[in-house]
Amino acid sequence: MTTTVRTTSPPGVPRRRPSTHTAKVVMAATGLVLGALVLVHLVGNLKVWSGAASLDEYARWLRTVGELLVPHEGVLWALRLVLSVCLVAHLWCAAVLWRRGRIARGGHRAPLR
Repeated sequence: MTTTVRTTSPPGVPRRRPSTHTAKVVMAATGLVLGALVLVHLVGNLKVWSGAASLDEYARWLRTVGELLVPHEGVLWALRLVLSVCLVAHLWCAAVLWRRGRIARGGHRAPLR
């Protein structure tokens, strides 16, 4: 079984998918953002050991940070949006790269079960 994979688009037709290099860069960047989330979340959760007042102050700070420039909880919602976009981009690039790898290995591999 022969599979033909076109590496370039016909003239005048824009590419709909990113190059492999671009997908890997997007995965690396979004992975760093998601890793930073884990570290910041860890620091926030360690406030539990400092007592209830410390945890309450941290929660209050999260809601009011940047309040002079943005509305109440504005920064928190912006972070949620950025993290959601990063998660979707990371998963989409992972699926694209996984599929390209399966196609590149060819039909000599056993199918997935």
